[in-house]
Amino acid sequence: MAKTAGKIGKNRKKSTVRGWAVLGICLLGVLLLLLVLLFTGHPRYPVPDLTPGDWSFQANLLMRELPRVLQSKPEDRATLKLTPEEVNSVLRFAANGGNLAAMFQYTGVFAAENGTLPFRASYHQGELDVAYAHDTGMPLLMGGFLPVRLRGRPDLENGQLRLFPSAAQLGRIPLGATLAGFIVRTTLKQLQGHDSMEKLLQVVERIKVDDAGNLELVYRPYELNRLIFNRNE
Repeated sequence: MAKTAGKIGKNRKKSTVRGWAVLGICLLGVLLLLLVLLFTGHPRYPVPDLTPGDWSFQANLLMRELPRVLQSKPEDRATLKLTPEEVNSVLRFAANGGNLAAMFQYTGVFAAENGTLPFRASYHQGELDVAYAHDTGMPLLMGGFLPVRLRGRPDLENGQLRLFPSAAQLGRIPLGATLAGFIVRTTLKQLQGHDSMEKLLQVVERIKVDDAGNLELVYRPYELNRLIFNRNE
């Protein structure tokens, strides 16, 4: 009887050990799955090709705006309304370092390298769709980068750039509104003080999206003049 009880006790201990081992393996599997879903190497996106329509749009816009820019005074303000197609054209020129988007020319971590960029941006139905990689500073974690994708309505007023997110994704995991808002605020905070952001805020005073999805910009032509032609006075 005592031997039987002892054998039962040993079997229970073995079952408990096996149970903990299985639980540990399951937890490890879940952790590895999360690492795969969340972390990656530093993704690069191809620089988008410019279309013939892009060149035509840039030429027409420069012919319209350049006289105002060249003759501007420090106190002047100008309004520019762009359709979604025109916004995407500007984004393509910016990615290619085009003259039209001189204020958005990327430097440092945002620069093109071997025909690729560390981000991708497009504009549809009044919302920006941006994909980029957030550096966690922990390279051992599957490359240490968190791929982030944000979609939302842009807004700029009183020197504050905002993005009101409608969707967000961290790695391959979709995020709720609260986490999406946190990611947006964190990203914009990281961009503060960066050269590209400083140029944007130097030139553009206000950004609004109208009901048709057009992007309306109030900008300072005098500051754009100084920026494009490197004039200090």
